[in-house]
Amino acid sequence: MFVAAVSGDSMDEVIPDGAWCLFRKAPSGSRHGKIVLVRYGGSEAGAYAVKEYACEKVHDSEGGFEHTRIELRPRSRNPVHQPIVFTPEDEGR
Repeated sequence: MFVAAVSGDSMDEVIPDGAWCLFRKAPSGSRHGKIVLVRYGGSEAGAYAVKEYACEKVHDSEGGFEHTRIELRPRSRNPVHQPIVFTPEDEGR
């Protein structure tokens, strides 16, 4: 577990700018609908984002699945914030 200060207003409906948040490793299972901390981008400044996780996936005949779309959604009253969207073409990003 660790604590980090969150800056910005993209999650202001649930996390105000400047809030201190306690993070822990995600348990196994679905992350859909959960608030997550993700590493995003290639630079140290702004390299992490706190967003709501949503995904779409297709299931195969063996009981497995593959993600077809992952969205990291803001929870903000400010319409300037848009989801960060990943598709299979973005793998490794």
